[in-house]
Amino acid sequence: MANPQLQARSPGYRCLHDAVRILYTVWLSTGTTTPSDLGPEAETILLIQGRTRLRCRKAMERLFRAQSAEVLESLIECWFDDAPVSP
Repeated sequence: MANPQLQARSPGYRCLHDAVRILYTVWLSTGTTTPSDLGPEAETILLIQGRTRLRCRKAMERLFRAQSAEVLESLIECWFDDAPVSP
C-alpha cells in the first residue's frame, strides 16, 4: 500500500522509511516467540533472536543519531499503521 505522503518525499527519505519499517518489523517478530520447552533447538532459536534484536536496536540507534526527526516520524507512522482500529 503506497502512502501518498511518502510518494511526495525524496527517494532518500523513502529508503530511510523502508529501512525503519524493516527494522521495526524484525524487532517485533523476534520478540514475541518464547518456546515452552527449552531444548537445544529452542535455546539456539532464542540466542539467534536475541542477537537479531540487538543488531536491530543498534541499527535503529545509529539511524536515529543521524536522522532523528525522520526516523521518529517513520516509527510513529509504523506504530500508527500497526495500531488496531477501534469500532
